Amino acid sequence: MVGADGKLLQKPWRQRSERAVARARQLRASRRQAPWPKLLGWGCIGVAGLAAFSPVTPLPSHVPVSAEAGPEPEERSGGRSIEELAFDEQLGVFGWQEPRGAGSYRFVLMGEDYRTLQTIDGIGAPPWRPSAEQSACWKTGAMFHGAVQTVVNDRTVRSPMIRFVWQ
Repeated sequence: MVGADGKLLQKPWRQRSERAVARARQLRASRRQAPWPKLLGWGCIGVAGLAAFSPVTPLPSHVPVSAEAGPEPEERSGGRSIEELAFDEQLGVFGWQEPRGAGSYRFVLMGEDYRTLQTIDGIGAPPWRPSAEQSACWKTGAMFHGAVQTVVNDRTVRSPMIRFVWQ
């Protein structure tokens, strides 16, 4: 309250009189509140603290395959060793990098809802263009998903799924 030089540290208008302090205590005691708002406040502070130390990361907006219509379990366990499946819209061909020891390929065509529409077996090495007979049911301008499968060392391997618009 008083500094080393003897001057008051508080300004005169900030000093509380004993009478004002007693009156404030009396007013606070007359308007007692229930304990639940204080407990709720402490609970909110606790939840905010937990959220600050272990935040929830946002989920991605696009999931490449739904859990319901995803690949079969044997395909999941096979892993992905066919890489970089791509569709060239201008030429209408699919291309991918061949894994070692692969024979013939299977193309799996899925709709926008990831349901299998067609499987084409016996595809040769890339690049591959579907014949008019194979692509007869493919609606022009529609969005499709596709993947390529093969068997390498008695194990089914699959390419990453791509999204393309058939022209």
